[in-house]
Amino acid sequence: MNSMPAPLEKALPENDPLLVWRKEFPILASTTYMISHSLGAMPRRTADALQQFANTWATRGIRAWEEGWWDMPVTTGDLIATLIGAGKSEVVMHQNVSICQWIVTSCFNWSGPRNKLVTDGLNFPSNDYIYYGLERQGARIVSVPSPDGMTLPLELLLDAIDEQTQLVSVSHVAFRSSYVQDLAAITKRAHEVGAMVVADLYQSDAMRFLNGTPNVPAMYSAQGGYEIINEIGVEAIRAKSLRQTQFLMDLADEADFPVRTCREPDRRGGVVILDIPWGKEVTKELARREILVDYRPGAGIRIAPHFYTADEEILHTVEQIQGITAAGV
Repeated sequence: MNSMPAPLEKALPENDPLLVWRKEFPILASTTYMISHSLGAMPRRTADALQQFANTWATRGIRAWEEGWWDMPVTTGDLIATLIGAGKSEVVMHQNVSICQWIVTSCFNWSGPRNKLVTDGLNFPSNDYIYYGLERQGARIVSVPSPDGMTLPLELLLDAIDEQTQLVSVSHVAFRSSYVQDLAAITKRAHEVGAMVVADLYQSDAMRFLNGTPNVPAMYSAQGGYEIINEIGVEAIRAKSLRQTQFLMDLADEADFPVRTCREPDRRGGVVILDIPWGKEVTKELARREILVDYRPGAGIRIAPHFYTADEEILHTVEQIQGITAAGV
């Protein structure tokens, strides 16, 4: 067994106004929650919203559909619209991204000469599953590879978009590295050649894309989180995210942990990926210690502080990873 590493030494900020929101998330009282990229901590108000759903079902029964339930995919989407700069009734809710991708791609005819679908090599796998299935309809899938598995130079993606391209799909933030794509430049190039863009967003002519009976309990549970984000403000959350992800990368550098996340602030999302040996086993041991992160093969351990995360928790997480790896997992 190796000796324990020296403790990390980093100055922690004295004041963080966003930590006042910690009381809104019950799990934070007992868990170091560093997996907000996958599933955010549940707001306390979500339990109240789900109770409201149960009370409405119990007292209004079938009448609840006409009294608001049918509209919830749009009214809940309106909470997101204010966060991303969309207009009222321009965003609707669906069960998951795969369903949204299937709906979008079903709008195109892939049997003609303009049959090219450009996807990036950092795109989420479930998106690509949908795309390659379109080959049976005549689609020609072109995946632009990442040269380093972390980033994708803009010019490589732009060069792949030509007059035969019908649709361009990109993940705005790469799940493997937290790399942020330049959507404005990609969209500009696509429109120049008559192509369209889908970027993991639930917007554009929203009512047309609604399908079947909405998942009403999910709408109730989702609203609380979107309300809190609106109350705090995206700019304040982004500023803290950039500071804390930089702090996390500095700690990783000090601990000699390889970082697979873009160092440029304007190209970095809210996740830091550490390429640590035995990452899966380390992640399991962290969970046993009530520190929640996740591991993805080919990427590493993904750590995502959020607005409710204290800097001490980031330091604690890295120190625990140090101790686990030093002990040989």
